[in-house]
Amino acid sequence: NVIASMLHSHTAGTAVWVEHFRNKTKLLNIDQNFNYDFNFQDTILLRNEVKILPGDDIQVVCRYDTSDRTAITLGGEGTSDEMCLAFLVVYPRPDIAVCLSQISEEAFIGDFLTPAIIAGYYTNTVNESADDATQ
Repeated sequence: NVIASMLHSHTAGTAVWVEHFRNKTKLLNIDQNFNYDFNFQDTILLRNEVKILPGDDIQVVCRYDTSDRTAITLGGEGTSDEMCLAFLVVYPRPDIAVCLSQISEEAFIGDFLTPAIIAGYYTNTVNESADDATQ
């Protein structure tokens, strides 16, 4: 049972929502903020508890506006980097503490990094370390 949620993105985030699927059918969003503002984040109690069953899928979706930026925005912990998270408060206590997912390395390189390099948005090579990239 989900009873509360905190949606999180950084300064380019303009909307965050948590989709809920059962048997590949989309149910109501668990939480949503289509006017997300990094400066006004808060944990909110849901009006109605949401029951998550074994086999259900949860997907966190974020929308960004980077039209005022001149360089590519990467994922990371800095406020000018980006991330897309939802913290869900549930009961009873599950046997897990954290549930994470991320894009596969193959999808990241094929769908994001290679097109960014070709378009000239990202000039570091895939094999450079963070230290090499800053020198």
